[in-house]
Amino acid sequence: MALNVTFVTITAYQFLSTVPGYEAGIQYASELYESININHVTIYRKDLFSCQTFADNSVYLHSQYYYRTLEQSKNTSGSLHTFLGPYCSAAEMLLVSPLAREWNVLLMSMSGSESTISDKRIYPTNVVLNPFSNPVLHLLLEKLLRLYKWTTILLFCDENRISVYYKTNCGNIPAWFHPPQYNTHVVKFDTSNALDRVDFDGLLRILAVSARGL
Repeated sequence: MALNVTFVTITAYQFLSTVPGYEAGIQYASELYESININHVTIYRKDLFSCQTFADNSVYLHSQYYYRTLEQSKNTSGSLHTFLGPYCSAAEMLLVSPLAREWNVLLMSMSGSESTISDKRIYPTNVVLNPFSNPVLHLLLEKLLRLYKWTTILLFCDENRISVYYKTNCGNIPAWFHPPQYNTHVVKFDTSNALDRVDFDGLLRILAVSARGL
C-alpha cells in the first residue's frame, strides 16, 4: 500500500509568496520517491496579513483544519499529515506546538525558533529548520547595546515578502527593545518591485544622522 503524505501550510498572508518554494520542494520529493503520494494544502486569510495578527488566530486555524479534515483521516492506514510553514514568530510556534504534540502531528517550522519549541522532551513532534536562533540573536543584540550603552535603535526593514527571515526579525527587534529603556525607530522600504526605485542614498543619509552602525 502506497503512503499518502499531506503537507499543510497555514500561513500569514504576507508570506503567501513563499508557498511556491514549498511546492517546488514537494514536487522534487514526489519525483524522487515515486512510491509516496505527496500532496500540499495551503490555508490563509487575507485579513490575517502580519505575523502578529496571524499568531493570534493560529490556534483557531490549525484546530479548524485538524477537527474538520485531519482527524477523520488520521487513523487511516498509510496516511500522514504534516504542518509545514514559515511560522514567522516563536510566539506562534509556542501556541501551536502543544496542539501538535497532543494530536501527535509533525510540526515543521522554517523561521520561528526558540529553545523551548526545539526541546524534544517537551515537543517531540516539532522540527525547527531555521538555521538561526532568534533567542541567540536577541541575547547578542542586548549585550552589544548594553556594552556601548546605546539606547536608540534605527532599523531598516525590507517589506519584500520573500525575505521571511529578515521580516521576522524586523517584527521581533522592536518587540525586544522597547520604551522606556530603548527607543526603536523603523524605516521601511520595498525591493519587491524594482531595486532602482529604492532610495538607498536617502536611507544612508537617515543612517548618518540617526545611528552609529548598520
